[in-house]
Amino acid sequence: RLLALILPCFSVLLLLLGGFLAHFLLEPRLATPAGLPAWYLPLRLRLTGIASLCLLSALSLPWWVAP
Repeated sequence: RLLALILPCFSVLLLLLGGFLAHFLLEPRLATPAGLPAWYLPLRLRLTGIASLCLLSALSLPWWVAP
C-alpha cells in the first residue's frame, strides 16, 4: 500500500489492477479450505470484476497524464 502512495497515478492504477486480478485468480483456491460460506465466493468475484472494470475505465481517462 505504501508503494501506491509514492508512484505516479498511472502506475498506481496498474498496481491496483494487478492486485485485484491476483486475488481473482487465487481466491477460488483459498476459499474452499478456509470454510467460507457458499455465498462469499460469487459475491467476491463480482466485486473484484466491478473494481477491475472501474480501474480499467480510469486508465482510459486522460486526467492521469501530466500536463
